[in-house]
Amino acid sequence: YGTIAKRALTNSVSVVTPKDFTAGVASPLMSIQGKIAGLSVISPNGADPNSDPSLQLRGVNSINGDQGPLVVIDGVPGVDINLIAKEDIESISVLKDASAASIYGTRASGGVILITTKKARPGAVSVNFSTELQLQTLGVTPDILSAQEFRDKGRTEVYGQTVYDYGTSTDWLKQVTNSAPFSQRYAVSASGGTETYGINISGYTRNANAIAIDDNRHETGGRINTYFKLLDDRLELSTTINYTDINLEGVNNSIFEQAISLNPTYPVYDKTSESGYYMILNQPYFNNPVAEVKLQSNSYRTTLMLTNILLKWNVTKDLSLNGSGAYKHIQNRSSNFVSKLHRASLEGNYKGSASLSAAQSMDKTMELYASYNHEFGSHNLNAVGGYSFQEFNGDSFSASNQDFLVDGLAEWNLGAGTYLSDGKAGMGSNKSVTTRLIAFFGRLNYSYKDRY
Repeated sequence: YGTIAKRALTNSVSVVTPKDFTAGVASPLMSIQGKIAGLSVISPNGADPNSDPSLQLRGVNSINGDQGPLVVIDGVPGVDINLIAKEDIESISVLKDASAASIYGTRASGGVILITTKKARPGAVSVNFSTELQLQTLGVTPDILSAQEFRDKGRTEVYGQTVYDYGTSTDWLKQVTNSAPFSQRYAVSASGGTETYGINISGYTRNANAIAIDDNRHETGGRINTYFKLLDDRLELSTTINYTDINLEGVNNSIFEQAISLNPTYPVYDKTSESGYYMILNQPYFNNPVAEVKLQSNSYRTTLMLTNILLKWNVTKDLSLNGSGAYKHIQNRSSNFVSKLHRASLEGNYKGSASLSAAQSMDKTMELYASYNHEFGSHNLNAVGGYSFQEFNGDSFSASNQDFLVDGLAEWNLGAGTYLSDGKAGMGSNKSVTTRLIAFFGRLNYSYKDRY
């Protein structure tokens, strides 16, 4: 809501700029991992491109509320970090103590991460292009018995059952991992303008493959920012539009647990099986992890859009009046299909299952505030006061069915499953209660001789 000289700060604020980012990391948050004291950025699934980082800034501080920090992008609170590319970031400021974050109220109980994106700058048109190419490999693998070592141990009792030699030699960990998955990412931006108007356009695309088989992510995004200065620079208008489209195929991490615990004499494939895979049925602790992945699909798509506009009136050189509005729209769609040849279908005595779900959330934000900054002699006075309004809406829908005659149409013919006519299909919908957050806020900073 305003600016203040760093030397005048009396609370804990850390700032990171792109030159400090860790190279070769697509996520903006992972790129600042280890750069700010007290900020814990952890990827729960390591290098999996579909793993969203977990943030912790000031420890566990709420039973029912969000325990992570509040993310604010260009003044809009509660924004998903996936909306922006790291190349579009001008700086990341982290407000760590209560006094710095207090202006955001209870939502800032876990701290605040302020992200400022790059704006159009006066000057000739400049174009930037960057690319990242990446190969992954398993650096350390668990020490598990090979098939021959397993045979040398002889029959043993595991979970109360006798373990047999099934006559093959299978490296299950190798079967469920890609040997050297390749990922690529490209980003381009162009910026230019004059003292009175300018534009910044950027876009990126990413195609990432994970260590786990059939685990991948395809992502594209773009951003347009403009500014205009009118009435001899007394009136400033800036607009920003962000859009991101994410498509991913995910797998269950339990395949790694299976890979390191499964009998290495089990075969992966079976020519006599209709599916072509060796099926391990009715075993509570063991199943063929390759068949688990290949005979089902889990697809997810997320589109995120954020538009915001800022109007600033410079009443005097010290006083400015500001008005801003933002609209955020997130759409999620997920689909799941399990073949009639999958273990779960065979054990449940039905011919496959499928489900589709869709959800969306809409946030509207409006803020009106005044900023005042005045120096007189050895004194400096900086004040901000204003009004904030935010409204949240959302809805969702889901449907599922089972027992299909053929696998060919996967989840795209839900009505064909017999569970619908039997009255056992699933269907649900929900509309969230409209929630509004209205606040009046103020802040006053006074310094004497830039020291007190």
